[in-house]
Amino acid sequence: MKGKLRLDSFDAMMKGGKNGATFVPGRPDTSMLLARVFLHPGAGDLMPPKEEKQLSEAKKEALYTWIEGRPIPASLAKTAKDGLKSAPAKDDANR
Repeated sequence: MKGKLRLDSFDAMMKGGKNGATFVPGRPDTSMLLARVFLHPGAGDLMPPKEEKQLSEAKKEALYTWIEGRPIPASLAKTAKDGLKSAPAKDDANR
């Protein structure tokens, strides 16, 4: 919740935090979320924070593809889902 940013629903992601929107659908190159997700592990603004489990490369790629507005290939989706402990919130997974 740092910076008033919530990522637990699609609407909250689209609202963004104190620095504005986390991403614009179809424009991954302008995404603050992707910029932080793809930071070097030693960087200060890494998301998720260093003390939390980091996203796998497959999950990063799936997130990038989703923000880009392209369908996530089934093989990538399966790889990205491996190890998930819970299902996405409500209907947000398909947005």
